[in-house]
Amino acid sequence: MIAPDLLFSPLAAPEDIARWDRRAAAEYALPTLLLMENAAREALRALETAWAQNGDWNGLEALVLAGGGNNGGDGIALSRHLLNRGCRVRLFTLTALGRYRGTSRSHLNMARLAGVRAQKLHLPMRTAEAAHIDDLARGLLRQLEGEGRPRLVVDALLGAGFRAPLRAEALAAVRALNLLHERGAFVFALDIPSGLDALSGRPAPEAVRADATVTFTAAKPGLCLPWAAEYTGQLRTREIGLPAKLLREDPAAFRLINPGPGVLPAPDQRMHKAQKGRVLIVGGSAGLTGAPGLAALAAARAGAGLVTVAAPAGLCADIKHGRPEIMTLPLGAPADREWRPAHLEALLPYVAELAKGGRSALALGPGLGRTAFTADLVRGLLGLPERPPLVLDADGLFHFRLEAAPGALPLSLLRTGDALTPHPGEMLRLLNCSEGRAAEYPGRLLELPERLRALRRFCAACPATLLLKGAGTLVAQGQAPAALAPFAEPNLAVGGSGDVLSGLIAALLARDFNGARLTPLLAACLGAYAHGRAGRLTRRKFPAGGNLASDLAEMLPLALAELYPS
Repeated sequence: MIAPDLLFSPLAAPEDIARWDRRAAAEYALPTLLLMENAAREALRALETAWAQNGDWNGLEALVLAGGGNNGGDGIALSRHLLNRGCRVRLFTLTALGRYRGTSRSHLNMARLAGVRAQKLHLPMRTAEAAHIDDLARGLLRQLEGEGRPRLVVDALLGAGFRAPLRAEALAAVRALNLLHERGAFVFALDIPSGLDALSGRPAPEAVRADATVTFTAAKPGLCLPWAAEYTGQLRTREIGLPAKLLREDPAAFRLINPGPGVLPAPDQRMHKAQKGRVLIVGGSAGLTGAPGLAALAAARAGAGLVTVAAPAGLCADIKHGRPEIMTLPLGAPADREWRPAHLEALLPYVAELAKGGRSALALGPGLGRTAFTADLVRGLLGLPERPPLVLDADGLFHFRLEAAPGALPLSLLRTGDALTPHPGEMLRLLNCSEGRAAEYPGRLLELPERLRALRRFCAACPATLLLKGAGTLVAQGQAPAALAPFAEPNLAVGGSGDVLSGLIAALLARDFNGARLTPLLAACLGAYAHGRAGRLTRRKFPAGGNLASDLAEMLPLALAELYPS
């Protein structure tokens, strides 16, 4: 089926990198001195590519700004390689030269013996007052430009292990670097632009604005979030020699959903509509007929062979909305517009029969409503001994809670074959945070660190796949690394966008890919990616917004086409 290396790229949290470095030294006899040298050489190669259009290296005025940690050591090692390339290199440090220890000290000695001029930046003031920080930054700038304005500046002040906020001296140095950038210097960041949070991708409170960034072993999650691009510039990832065995046995906390052409097999030329999958959408209520219609349209556009919406009979004409491709299963009397127990009785045998045929999936919740009976409807469908894999969204999620609550449905109804797709507000309700407990997640699940914490808490209690929607969608199941979809597309922020995602994932779950089926985790990851790509493609057509959710559904064939062999 799908090979993970075709779908995912590793994303390393700072804790992963620190652990790998320790294990490399303790278990694989790889000294940090060698890894730091490898990092510097790979940084030089990445810089050569990024600098290609900027002219000759010989005589180039280059500054390297180094902090006191391993990131500073990488910069110190790089200064020696830049000198060997013919650059006029000046190395400035935030730490006194005599205070470097261990590996960084060794590379400092090598750099100075090779001819690199090194000096500590003079920091005459220690204050957090904003006006004085500006004065300090200008004072640092005068030191950095003391022998002429540099054309190349290497940022090795703070690595991915940086913890916010920036202290006064580092904040002044970041501002000085950005002043050099404004004056035309090409800024090259090692591992991560200083001041940028490695998980959230946000400045804390400011960050270096680099023209290019090289990150080592694996990209950091924050670097792949769209809002980080204005700080990272061109982003490149380079290996520094950590054993592949180590990385296999001790995987990173995150994975980037980054599929290329061929991640899905070419469709079988003899395929018939049943092989393309049957999708049943269960939803709709008075005033909410658009949601199941959008989910059905998305399922059809995502390649499902047969799509049916089950709803009270009086809603079915509105749900079809002139779409002859969408079939309906009218339940009850022609005038019924709300869900009743008789509808569930009629629906259960249909769903059981659907499960027997295989190549099928349910999407439960779009526009379902929140009447007293809908909880019983959800319970009845999920409790079927044999049922297809299921996508639970919108009103289908409403009655579930992580912890016991009056009237709440138990998570034990959910199975490993199911996928949940809450947005942040729905996720807070699932976590019992809607009634006076929001202080547990003060950021309202809008930033990656908090989103990951919520994801892990839920996955520890529920066997289903969880897709937490939002800018930087996260997908996880059990203890598997959290998968990140690197999209923050404004064109996805329209009513009905989540219904499109539900139908898309259901179609992927139902589909037969040359004799194989996707797991809910893989279907959710590919769904999140294709949904994000559809948003990006829609933005080309509607650059100022104004698109509808149905426009997103219409882009799904183009987004999914990118995943098949070219």
